[in-house]
Amino acid sequence: MAIERITAAVFTDKTRNGVCVKFDTEGSLTAGLKAVLTVDGRDTEVAEVGVLTHNSGSVVFASVTDENFDFTAEYAVRLCGTSKSTAISKFAFTDDNDFIELFECEDSLNCTYGSNVTAEGTVFRVWAPFASAVTVRIYRSGTGGKAECSFGMNKRYVPGTKHWGGVWELVLDDCYSGKYYTYLIVNNGSETETVDPYAKACGVNGTRGMIVDLESTDPVGWENDRHLYETHPDAADVPIVWEVHVGDFSSSSDSGMKYKGKYLAFTEENTSVPGLPDLKTGVNYLKDLGITYVHLNPVYDFATVDESDLSKADNSKDNFNWGYDPQNYNIPEGSYSTDPTDGKKRINEFKRMVMALHNAGIGVIMDVVYNHTYSTNGQSLHDTVPYYYHRTDENGAFTDGSGCGNETASERGMMRKYIIDSLLYWATEYHIDGFRFDLMGIHDTVTVSMARDALDALDGGNGKKLLMYGEPWSADGNYVPASFCRRIAASGELSNALVKNSAISSLPLRVAVFNDDARDGMRGNNDPGWGWVQGNAEKTGAVAAMLNGTAKNPGSASRNVVYASAHDNYPLWDQLIGKRAGTETPLFYENRIADNVKKCKLVSAAYLMSPGIAFMLAGEEIARTKYGNHNSYDSPAKLNGIKWARQVEFADLYNHYKTLIKARRVNRENLFSYSLSAAVPGHMCGTFAADGLKVSGCRGDLKVALDAEDLSGSVRIGDETVAEI
Repeated sequence: MAIERITAAVFTDKTRNGVCVKFDTEGSLTAGLKAVLTVDGRDTEVAEVGVLTHNSGSVVFASVTDENFDFTAEYAVRLCGTSKSTAISKFAFTDDNDFIELFECEDSLNCTYGSNVTAEGTVFRVWAPFASAVTVRIYRSGTGGKAECSFGMNKRYVPGTKHWGGVWELVLDDCYSGKYYTYLIVNNGSETETVDPYAKACGVNGTRGMIVDLESTDPVGWENDRHLYETHPDAADVPIVWEVHVGDFSSSSDSGMKYKGKYLAFTEENTSVPGLPDLKTGVNYLKDLGITYVHLNPVYDFATVDESDLSKADNSKDNFNWGYDPQNYNIPEGSYSTDPTDGKKRINEFKRMVMALHNAGIGVIMDVVYNHTYSTNGQSLHDTVPYYYHRTDENGAFTDGSGCGNETASERGMMRKYIIDSLLYWATEYHIDGFRFDLMGIHDTVTVSMARDALDALDGGNGKKLLMYGEPWSADGNYVPASFCRRIAASGELSNALVKNSAISSLPLRVAVFNDDARDGMRGNNDPGWGWVQGNAEKTGAVAAMLNGTAKNPGSASRNVVYASAHDNYPLWDQLIGKRAGTETPLFYENRIADNVKKCKLVSAAYLMSPGIAFMLAGEEIARTKYGNHNSYDSPAKLNGIKWARQVEFADLYNHYKTLIKARRVNRENLFSYSLSAAVPGHMCGTFAADGLKVSGCRGDLKVALDAEDLSGSVRIGDETVAEI
C-alpha cells in the first residue's frame, strides 16, 4: 500500500521533552508509520506517528525542545517511505515568550517600514520573521508586465549585536520613485508575491505598491494647510459630525457637481441643484448647515470596487460599496480618484479634498477598519507573516469577531504598532482631524489607550484635539479567542481586555463610543423597533440619560457619541416609517409625512442638545431615504446618493437642524465644549427626567421640554427660544 504524502504540517507545542507536530495527508493513514524531521534541509530525527483521524496524525520529536527551538530555522517533515518534505508552520508559537523577546524587540518596534525615498536612494524594510528569503521586485506599471529587476533583501541585525529581530532591509543607491514593487516572500517553503503591507501608494486595484516621494504629491498650498483645531479652534471643540460616503455626496443627478463620485467633488465651490440656484449642494451646503466635521466612510484602499473599469468606478454606476473591506490601509482608495492607474493621483486628489474642507472651516474624520482584513490568503499582512496578524481559536482556525471571516490581533506587538503607525501617518501626512473605529469592541483596551496617547503627543500635545470614537461592540458577543488569552498571559498585560467586554469608563476620557442605548431609546432598535418618539414610554429614561451626559454607563460626556442614524441600518426617516420595504412605492418614502417630520424634529432636538460628540447621517436633515433598504452597502448609487432637491419639501426640517446646530456652536463654551467635558468629568451633567412620554429638565442655561405623546416641544437657552416643535 502506498504511503500518503503530508500536505500540511504545524507545530502545536514545544516543551523540554520535545516539539509536537500535527499534520494532514492526501489519503488514509495506517498504524505503524514513522516520520522524519528535517532542519535546514538535514534529516535530524525519526519518530513514530500517532494517527488522529483517517488523514491526520501527530508526531513528537525529542531532539528539538523549548530550549533549542530556532525560529529562524526551516523545519520540515515527511513520512518514511516518501521523498518530499513539507514545511512545518510555526504560527502556533507567535504568543510564546521567546518569540516576543526575539521578534518584538525594541529595534523591530521602532523601525520605519515600507519603501522610503531619501536623498541617498530608496530604502525598503519589511517585518517577516518566519521568512527564509525576501525579494523586492520592481515593475514599470501598477499592473501587468514582467518585473524590470529584482533585489534580494538582507536580514537587518540589531545595531551592535548579532540579534535579528525579523526585519528584512534593502538599501538601493538609485531613486526608484514612480516605480511599482512587490515582495516575493518564502514562508514555510512556499513562495508568495504580495504587496507591501506598509505601502503608501499603489497601482490600480492595489496589487502592487508604488515607490513615491510624498512631497511630490502635495497640491499647491498644502504647506499652509492645518488641522481644524489650529485654524478654527472653536469649531473643532464642538464636534457636529456629518457622516457621508464619497460616492453618495455627489453621485445624484441633482448634485450639480462635475466630479461625481470623486474626491474632487469636495473641492467644487458654489454648487447648487441644476436649475435651482438657491438650493445649495456640496461643501456650499455644508457651510450653510453649519456642521463642523465631515466623517468619510472608508477612503483607504478597499477590495470590493474594480478600479480598472472607469465606467464603473465613478460610483454613479452600480459598482458601489461602502468599503469596509480593507486591502491597503495606508493608501487612499483609487476609485474615488480621476485616474486610479496613477498611484500619485489619488494621493494628490485626497489632499485637495482635505484642504478644501479645511478652507471651508470643516474638519475631516476618517473611518478606519483595523478590526479585520477583506481576506486572509492574498492579503499582505497574512502573506507576509502567516497567522500573526489575526486571532485564532484553540485549533488554529481564524476567529470571526467581525462577521467578515476574521479579526485582527491588536494585542500583538507588531499589529499594535501597525495600527498606531497608520493613525499617525494619516494624521500627519493627510492632516486628518479624527478617526472613527469600526467595531472597536474587537480591539484590546491597551492598544486603544496607546493609540490615544500617540495621537495626543502630536504637534506638541495639540494632538489631544484630534477626535477618536468608535463602535464598542463586535459581531460575536462576548467571545474571547484562545490566541488572545495566550498572548495576554505571555505579555504580562493581565489587566488587558477586549473593549467589547470592558466598562466604557475604562477607556480614556477622549475615546468616545456610539451610544446605541440612547439611539434605540429615541427611535427604537434596528428591527426597526419602537422607541420614545414612537410612543414607547419605557424608553423615555434613555433619552433623559443622554441629555444628562451619560454614555452607555455613567461617565464623562466626552465618551458619548449621540446620534439617531448612521450608514448602517435605516436612515432616521425610514426607521420612523418602519418595515414596509417592498410593500410601498418609492413615492411613499419620498413624500412628506407630517407626523414623521415632527418626530425627526423631536429626535434631533434631543441628541443635538446633548453633550458629547453629535453625529448624524448625511441628509438626515432633509429626511433622507433609502426606500426601506436597511443594508445598502453594495446597492446602486441611485439608491444611496443624497437627493439634494429634498430641501424644497423639507425646508422646515432643514432649518430646524440648522438652528439647533447654530445654537450648539454659539453656546459651545458654556454648554457643549468637548475639551471641557473631557477635562472635567461630570461638568456637562444635567437634571433631565422622564415622565411618561415627556422628557424635560435643564443643564445650565439650557432648558429642553419634549413630548412624544402630542409631538411637541421646545428648546430654550437663557431667554432665547431656540426651537419650537
